[in-house]
Amino acid sequence: MEEPEAWQFARAFFTAWGGTWHDTQPGVAEVDLVGALQEAFAVPRLTLLARPNADVAGELVAPGSRLFHLVSSFLGARGRAAVCELVPGDFPEPILEIRAQDTEFLGQLAAPQHFGLYDFKFSFLSDEIQEQLHTVILDGEGQLVAADACPDLFEAAWRDILPQAGQAPGRYLTEAAELARAAAERLAIPLADAAAARLAVVSERLQRYFVELASEVPVRPRRGQSIESALEDTTRHQQDLLAELARRRQEEARRHQLRVQIRPLGYALVQVPGRRYSWRAQQGLQQVGVTIWQNLVTGEVRWPTCARCAQPTGRLSLCREGHLACDACAARCEDCHQWGCRAELRLCESCGAAACASCLVKLACGHWACGHHAQSCLCCGQSICPLCAKPCPLCPSDQAWLLLDHACPRHGRRPGLPP
Repeated sequence: MEEPEAWQFARAFFTAWGGTWHDTQPGVAEVDLVGALQEAFAVPRLTLLARPNADVAGELVAPGSRLFHLVSSFLGARGRAAVCELVPGDFPEPILEIRAQDTEFLGQLAAPQHFGLYDFKFSFLSDEIQEQLHTVILDGEGQLVAADACPDLFEAAWRDILPQAGQAPGRYLTEAAELARAAAERLAIPLADAAAARLAVVSERLQRYFVELASEVPVRPRRGQSIESALEDTTRHQQDLLAELARRRQEEARRHQLRVQIRPLGYALVQVPGRRYSWRAQQGLQQVGVTIWQNLVTGEVRWPTCARCAQPTGRLSLCREGHLACDACAARCEDCHQWGCRAELRLCESCGAAACASCLVKLACGHWACGHHAQSCLCCGQSICPLCAKPCPLCPSDQAWLLLDHACPRHGRRPGLPP
């Protein structure tokens, strides 16, 4: 069973600051505090609860709880910016296969990638209070990156490093704040709807209560008071009750109005070690460069993509037009046997063989033909194929082709006529 996000956060926080975490039973943990943690929480040990537990006394781990306020205060009093590097592992070099006329490996070089992690706390305030931690991840170009696309940023071991030139951790803080605000606005929509639903229930209850009170106000003339005056007193009392109803409804509307507070907690520049490999491939007059990048934390490789289907792959074929195609999108020319894009091959209309543009030609008769079926008319010299011509019946060579209405210059005969 997967742990709740708040429980995972608490475990990561206390262990990151030197605390020792002990799971004593499901949803209950004992944490031994040391150093700055012990000073901040004023106790040597904390009992943490993932959910309310009547049998165990401890601190509830939930957004908005006392524990989270203490954690927020602890982090807020410390450095808000950091630069760190994920610890690289030992992985074999990736193997890229390029089918081309000539392929040359150009070398490799260190190519780390950088990500900015910007942490914010969202507080949604109405008749109920909800809090949420939110992290905005931006790449080195300031583009938003989904958290599930780079889990190693949160799970891998890291070490502090000194920032290099041009690596200011807060470089995209303004952009991150705008993205956090947009995320908070999206999260606020269902919360505002829920608050509005609760307000409707409260308003209806107040309406029923005060209208019932107003309807039950009796007409009681005092001694010596006329009935008209008593009716006026009753009406004023009813109006006062309805005015109180309006005031209470306005008060509840203000109390249920959702307010969003966004507080930046800190930001960090994370360096992901990587290595870039480069090749040069040539096919005829076409020459292209191919580059791949390997993540040295996970070993994953960012392969080049197929020019036809855009799928990443480690096996590519370079066609005569300079396209790199994957196995599914590449095919051999059945005439010259060179690899090319399947989409660029044509079928010989005589035999159905797939051939490249260099081997398949369009004849004067209008048909496409491979080198085995492209012929010339003995009479006029036009390029023809077996679909629109026949051999001369008197010539011994099987290459003596003639258009159907042309006569053989040697024998004066047309194809198909008896000798």
